[in-house]
Amino acid sequence: MSLIRVFLFSFIMILSHNAYSLVFYNQWNQSFEKELVLDCDYGEESICLEVCNEERLCVVKEEVCQNCVANTAQMSDVFTNMGRTYVNTTEIADIDSVIDLIKSGEFVSINSKSLYNMIYEFDSFELRQNFQSLCPVHVGYPVVIFDKLSNGEMGKVRYVGCGDTTYVMDHNSGISSTISELY
Repeated sequence: MSLIRVFLFSFIMILSHNAYSLVFYNQWNQSFEKELVLDCDYGEESICLEVCNEERLCVVKEEVCQNCVANTAQMSDVFTNMGRTYVNTTEIADIDSVIDLIKSGEFVSINSKSLYNMIYEFDSFELRQNFQSLCPVHVGYPVVIFDKLSNGEMGKVRYVGCGDTTYVMDHNSGISSTISELY
């Protein structure tokens, strides 16, 4: 009897989770403008309707962030440590918070094919694996979303899109583990 209960609970959780799923990817258009594309085929059309008044596919223009197309310490850290210190917390993101951030336009999205990458060869196998390691299931090109600061620079890491599931991200600089290893 309890096995049936567990199965029914799991089935309901899967159905309720998929009801609010969101698939997104980033791209550069022919005019060299960065875009975040929301694909609402897999979830509720109301998400795309809310963001850009389209039912199935929503294209959100993304301004190029300040100092992102540069070999800065922050950008080096992001691409060198994706999947190492930039990690998926496994907490499923609140879809309303994700949508609010996207609607605000105050975000930076990257994946392993990012033109912001000045560390690895474009779409290198190693970098792709680092990004893919963020997702519990295989996703070709997970998209990581950061806040954009008021000065236009990239801020705190927020989310990773793994197919139709978006997770909360965190940046563990490794300082605490390094200190604990000393004792």
